Amino acid sequence: MILCKKNIIFFLLLCNTYISAQISDPGKKITIIQKNKTLSSVLKEIQLKTGLNFSYNNEYIDDKQKVTLVARKKTAEEILNLLFSDLGIKYVSVEKQIVLKPKYPAVFVADAVTKEKDNQKFTINGYLRDSLTNEVLIGAGISVKNSYLGTMTNAYGFYSLSLPKGKYILVFSSLGYKNKTLAVNLNSNKQISELLEYEETELDIVIVNEDEKKIFLRKALLKKQT
Repeated sequence: MILCKKNIIFFLLLCNTYISAQISDPGKKITIIQKNKTLSSVLKEIQLKTGLNFSYNNEYIDDKQKVTLVARKKTAEEILNLLFSDLGIKYVSVEKQIVLKPKYPAVFVADAVTKEKDNQKFTINGYLRDSLTNEVLIGAGISVKNSYLGTMTNAYGFYSLSLPKGKYILVFSSLGYKNKTLAVNLNSNKQISELLEYEETELDIVIVNEDEKKIFLRKALLKKQT
C-alpha cells in the first residue's frame, strides 16, 4: 500500500515536471475566467495563455459539454487540476502535448469491448500528420463511428487498431483540426495514413488586468503556432 502511494506521488510529480518544461515561465500565475463555455473553448483559452497543446479523442472526451473555470492568479498545473477534477478526465504529458484521457479507460480499449471468438481480426495502422507542416499529431484520435472502438496516436504519430472483418467508418480527430471520416471495407490488414487540416476558430477571450478591477472583452482569432 505504501509502495502504491509512493508510485502515485512520483507519477504526479513527473507529470508536473513535464508540464513545467513546456512553459517558458512555469511559476507564472495567470488568470482565466470562462463561464458556461464549451470545454473545447476553455482548452483553447488555456492554450493561448500558457502555450500548452492539448490532444484528445472527442469520441471519448465530450468537448461540447459546458464548463465554468474561474482561476485567479494560478499556475498552469493548478488550472489543469482545477478544470479536470470533476470532469472524469486525466491528463498525461507526451512530448510537447498534453494528452487527455477518460479516468475509466475500460470503455476506451477496443479489445475489451469486442471479443467474438469466431471472427477473424485484421489490423489498420498508419500515421496522422498536419496537412501543412507534415508534423506528426500526438494523441490524435482514431475511432469507429457509432461505437466505443478506438485508439490514439503515440509519441511518433503512429496508431494501430485491430477489428473484426467488416465495413466501418473511421473518424480521425485532433484538437484544433477538422475531423476526417473514411469508409473502410476491412478484409485484410491495411495501412492508412491521413493528413488533418487545421481549423481556425474564433473565440471570445476574457482578459483581466492585474488589479482585476476592469475586464475588457475582445475578439481574437486562434491561429496555429509556428
